[in-house]
Amino acid sequence: MAGGGGVFQKTSPASFDSKAFSEKITQQLQRSADLGEFCVSGNYTSNINPVTGDGSITFNNCDLGFDATVSGTLVISSTDTSFTLTYVNFSVTFNGTTEVIDFTMDCTILDTGITCTSTSSITGIDGRTYTVSNITVNSNADSTFNVDCVVVDPDNGQISVNAQSVIFDCPAPDLGRPSSGSITFSSNGSSGLVTFDSCSSYTVTVDGVGNSFTWN
Repeated sequence: MAGGGGVFQKTSPASFDSKAFSEKITQQLQRSADLGEFCVSGNYTSNINPVTGDGSITFNNCDLGFDATVSGTLVISSTDTSFTLTYVNFSVTFNGTTEVIDFTMDCTILDTGITCTSTSSITGIDGRTYTVSNITVNSNADSTFNVDCVVVDPDNGQISVNAQSVIFDCPAPDLGRPSSGSITFSSNGSSGLVTFDSCSSYTVTVDGVGNSFTWN
C-alpha cells in the first residue's frame, strides 16, 4: 500500500478506468510471457481474458531477478466499478526466507476514491500462521489513506491497528515515505502510536512514552 509518487500512485477517481488499467497490466504480462522476460528462471502461465481482464496467473518458481521467487496463483476479476485480487497458496521467497500467503482484496471504485476490504492468512518464517481480518482501506483523490484491521497472533492474541490520514507525498529521494498521518495499535491493555512528523522523521509512543526517530 503505497501512495503518491510511487509505483501505486493514485489517479483522480474520475479518470480511473479499471478496465483499461486491467487490460494494460494484462498486455504487459502477456508481452513478458511471449518474450520469456518476466521470469529470470522458472515460469508462469497467464489465463487472462483479453476483453474482460478476468482470469488467473499461475507462477511456478518464478525468479523475479532480485533474489525473490514466487509460486502460486493470482486470480483477477473486475467490473466497471470494482475489482478483486485473490492470491491462492502464494509462496514468496525473498533473501532465503519463505512465507505462504492466502489473500483476498475486494475494491470498489467510488466518485470519492477507492475503498477496499480484505482478509489474509500468512504463514511466517517461524511456521506460525497469522491472520489479518476486518481490513478496510479508504483512499481519497489526494492520496490520503485510512486503514483499519485486526491482526491475530497465535500466541499474543488480537492486535487492533488503525491508520489515519496517512499521506505518501514525499519527493525524491524520499519517495514512498509518509509525510503525515498516524498509526495506532492496541492489544491486551497496551497501546502505541506512530506519528509521521515529516518526510525525514517520525515519533513512536508506547504506553505514553514517546521517542523520535529519523528515517535512515
